[in-house]
Amino acid sequence: MMSLSSMAYKKMGLPIGTNDKYKNKEQAKLAIDSFDGLLKVLNDEVSAQERENLKASLTNLQMNFVKAFGV
Repeated sequence: MMSLSSMAYKKMGLPIGTNDKYKNKEQAKLAIDSFDGLLKVLNDEVSAQERENLKASLTNLQMNFVKAFGV
């Protein structure tokens, strides 16, 4: 999950000034969608606290995607 999150931020060009050259909307969306799909598969396999943390991470990824690409 951490790898997908890191990849998504990198492909959103974040942090600005560091990953600008890697910015790619389609690849960022794929990483976020993959994170979401994996979270759905793991939903019953993780604790309630971990599930909430992962959902919060997904929400942050989605909000940053909108900010990065103006969707």
